Amino acid sequence: MKSVQVILLTGMVTISSVLLAQTKAAMTFTSSADLAKAKSKYLAPSDKDKQEIKNIIGASSAAYLKGETDAILKSYSDQSIELYPNQMVNAGPGNIRNRLKSQFKYGSFTKMDRTVEFIEGVGPIALAWGKTKSAFKSSSDGKLYYDDRNDIFLLRKQEDGQWKILVHHWQSDEVGSGPASDDSVRIRQLIDNWSFPIKSGEVLSQEHLENYVANYSPQAVEILPNQWSNFGIANIRLRNAGAIGVTWAQCTGYNFDVNSFATIGAEGFSKRAVAWGIGDHSNYPKGSDKLSQYLFPWAMILTKESDDQWRILVYHFFLE
Repeated sequence: MKSVQVILLTGMVTISSVLLAQTKAAMTFTSSADLAKAKSKYLAPSDKDKQEIKNIIGASSAAYLKGETDAILKSYSDQSIELYPNQMVNAGPGNIRNRLKSQFKYGSFTKMDRTVEFIEGVGPIALAWGKTKSAFKSSSDGKLYYDDRNDIFLLRKQEDGQWKILVHHWQSDEVGSGPASDDSVRIRQLIDNWSFPIKSGEVLSQEHLENYVANYSPQAVEILPNQWSNFGIANIRLRNAGAIGVTWAQCTGYNFDVNSFATIGAEGFSKRAVAWGIGDHSNYPKGSDKLSQYLFPWAMILTKESDDQWRILVYHFFLE
């Protein structure tokens, strides 16, 4: 029996569950030594990391109050993106700068209270989430516009050792409906479907690929190890199509020993969640009998869509 922690803004509960099937339970890391090595290499964020991340987010928030666009962007990666509440993407510091300049042209913030509720992650990837309460004063009529929202930040440690914001996604602070435990089960199912797309010894086919991309939102963003972004489900399908015909010895991105997930919300939960872990891929390339194996940290932002289904909105992984 395995347990997964579901962390709500109102507290923490532990949900016990059995792995989906014996075949999936067998699909763990190639060896316990490899798993131990991966765990020791790709650690959870340290207290120092967490404080640095809080400082970065805090500095960005303070810069909003001053209307200092350059100071805000100092916290962002060169390949950073924003995801609006409707899941539209604003890609690159240049476009983020344009949004900020346009906003500051029409007024200024008189309040920007941002709290970081939780920070988790693995290796050079971290997820931070919390809440923002803000007030924006219109320069034309002096009217104040108040906003309460949930924030998710996906951060990446850069080559110079500094944490930078790679993705910022936000949504209004509205509560979903239905029991939280039901969403927890659905999130587990989604991650399991993504984690075990193919059985050991199978050759990746178009059917495997379609089942895999069905786990993604149509607006999904796949962020590669070099922090380049691949936008939309069509491009995600195209990138992964190169693996058709490959014989997989093992393909899993989720192992209950080293992974957890959390939902975000007020008085229960909302329509976003995050997940993180260490993946294990090993395969025999086309025309080769030599096993190719790699372990990699990854993180996700998940979304509950209009059809009431959970899907992957952002996926980022790291390879050395």
